[in-house]
Amino acid sequence: MADSPQGGVNIVVELARIASEPADVRARGHQVLELLRSLVSFEAASIHLVDSRRRELMSLASIGFDARTSEHMNGPAFAREVEAAGMNHERPALCFPACPRAHFSTWTEYLEPAGLHGGIWTGLFYPGGRRLGLLTMHTRRWDQLTSATCEFLGAVAPAVSNAVDPMRSVVTVAQMVGGAMAGIVMTRPDDVVPLAGLPSHHLVEPDSPVLLAVQRQLSEGQTYISFLCPVSGFGGLGEHLRITALACAPEPFLEPVAVVVVSAAGGVYGLTGRELEILGFLVEGWPNNRIAGTLFITERTVAAHVEHILAKLGVANRTLAAVRALRAGLYVPCDLATVRLNGHLRPAGRATV
Repeated sequence: MADSPQGGVNIVVELARIASEPADVRARGHQVLELLRSLVSFEAASIHLVDSRRRELMSLASIGFDARTSEHMNGPAFAREVEAAGMNHERPALCFPACPRAHFSTWTEYLEPAGLHGGIWTGLFYPGGRRLGLLTMHTRRWDQLTSATCEFLGAVAPAVSNAVDPMRSVVTVAQMVGGAMAGIVMTRPDDVVPLAGLPSHHLVEPDSPVLLAVQRQLSEGQTYISFLCPVSGFGGLGEHLRITALACAPEPFLEPVAVVVVSAAGGVYGLTGRELEILGFLVEGWPNNRIAGTLFITERTVAAHVEHILAKLGVANRTLAAVRALRAGLYVPCDLATVRLNGHLRPAGRATV
């Protein structure tokens, strides 16, 4: 980290405290700006985050801007200017007037006419480099900003990002799932974003049959979803992986629908792959003749599988078997069982919730 200015250590400590608080992300944004006022005595400052729906910068917290400038900084022209300046990628903070302000219409047409002649822009990023947003601070005197201040702000930008990360509560939800090997966040519109600390997985790519199955169950009002996905032939990982999805509360900017985590299947009561598939049909309430026609086997074979399922689960009838399967996630959703008849899982079109 760059040499810390006076009070720099306290700023780092306070940023960590803000990040640990359960406050709403907008409240945390305002706390961060007030804290950074002790580093730069600014007249105006803002934190903008990337809006996941519009792919534009939207204000999270703002101090000191007039209405005209605020409207501009929430619009597409400002977002394009930030992109042209290279702030969509991790790079050192831009310190004005060290940078030529004439190249930035935001400065020449909005900030300088308002008497703001100096400032710092620094990009904010999620762990792993995906863009989170932008921090700006502006002063009336350009000589208030030193190169050491710019370097320090660039160095603490990751801590600022952590403090205003709207994914923080989502990651907390994901940590409830033990043994996670991969995961994503489903967002509105139908899309996925990475989940900090976990890699992605081909089973949970956009429009995958797995996410279609999750979205169907979410549309039915379920908030906790657990089921098994057949993965035979996928890298020797075994016959099944567990998919766990937890519905998320709305968050500004991100709009998460659910956290979806991939993990090992765990104990399956000795059920075979075929029995897990048939158990999924029992959960859906399918009769034996329909199951037989879908799987291209005889009704007698289906009945034999059902008897084995009841014995292994230690239940007296198919209704109780379905209840136990739902509680323990011991089934393959029929969506995935029918897709698997083609030999492997493949994208199957866009889902609707």
